[in-house]
Order: sequence, then C-alpha cells, then structure tokens
Amino acid sequence: MSPADQYLFDLADEISPNRPQLVPDLDSAGPANLHWNPASSIQAADDADMEVDLQQFDHACQHADPELVARLAWTPGLPEELRGRLAHHAADEVRAWVAAGTRKPELHQLLREDESPRVRAFALWSAFTTSDQLVQAADDRRLEVRAVVADHALTPIDTLLKLAHDSSARVRWSLATGPHAAEPRILQVLQSDPDRSVAMQARSTLENIASGDRAERTLGEPSQ
Repeated sequence: MSPADQYLFDLADEISPNRPQLVPDLDSAGPANLHWNPASSIQAADDADMEVDLQQFDHACQHADPELVARLAWTPGLPEELRGRLAHHAADEVRAWVAAGTRKPELHQLLREDESPRVRAFALWSAFTTSDQLVQAADDRRLEVRAVVADHALTPIDTLLKLAHDSSARVRWSLATGPHAAEPRILQVLQSDPDRSVAMQARSTLENIASGDRAERTLGEPSQ
C-alpha cells in the first residue's frame, strides 16, 4: 500500500471505523439498477470532530487509488469541507460519491451539471433531488442519467410516460422493474415494447395484477 493509500485508509478508519470495506462498483451496480439511495448512508451523520492537514489531504487524494478516494468520499462523518475538496477530483467515481452523499445543496447543484454522466446520474440519488430536477434530467443526452430518472420514486407520471418511449431499452427496462412498475398506464405502453425482455416483464406484471384482482374478488364473494 502506497503512503497516500495508507493515509486515506487510516483517515477513513478514524472517521468511521465500522464503514463498509468498499463502495458498490459503479459499473456492475450502477444507479440504473439501484433501488436504494446511497446518500442514506451519509445524510444523518454528523461531521467528525477532527483536524486535518489540508495540504497533506489534497496530496494524498491526488496520488491514492481512486477507489480508495471514492470510499473516503462516501464515508459517514467525513467533514463537508473535505468532501467538497473531492468535487473536482479527476476520477468520476470519486465525484459520483460526492454528488450522492454531500449535505451541501450548492455542491449537489455543481455536480448535477458535471461533464460525466456517471456523476450526473449519482447526483440524482441525493436527498436534495427534486421532481423538477428529474423532469429536466429526463432530457439528458446520456441513457445512464435517463435510466435513473425512470427508476426514481419522485419522477412525475407524465415524465415516466415519456420515458416509456425512450430510445434506450435500458431506460424502458428501468421503468418496467423500478418503483413505478405497477403503474397501469406505463405497463400498457411497455407490454408492446420492441425489446422482448421489457415487453415480457410488463406483461408479467399486468398478469400478476390481474390475478391479484381476481383473488380479491373471489375472497369478497359470499359463500352462499
């Protein structure tokens, strides 16, 4: 382990000794497939009472393994002054976890407009995200961002219906499997989706809803 890695590892351990060992991988468990809010691990934490040499901190963050820096950005209790210094890190996985976990609205706003779609996508999982921001993000040029909008509980129904016609099957799959998956108006569109997996998922959900309705009616019928 390099001196820079060791410094950040020790710092993260000092701030939050019970932290998870690694942040979720941003490629295999990207925001489009997350049905949880990574900010929830941070948003209730108080800043740690500690003194940090800012010059040493900046130097270590520039030379350490980006995955380790990302873990630090996600660490509960990291002072917001330090998290803010990571908002301009060269690695987008670092900025992504800053965007998801920051407790500063102005920092969230900055990263919501980041050049990296990964960062913009993770910023939408922040506790600061509003319905209006999700409506705006639905027009993002990158599917990674639109997929998060489709998968977000706060997205308005009109925007979801627009995304049901999105050019990306990944975005439409997020609709078919996300928190709005039982919305009949969305399922009516997706059951005829050109992507076979999306269409089958929507039809299966509609069939399950219909079966549940039939079961409820049967239970409510008089015995004689």
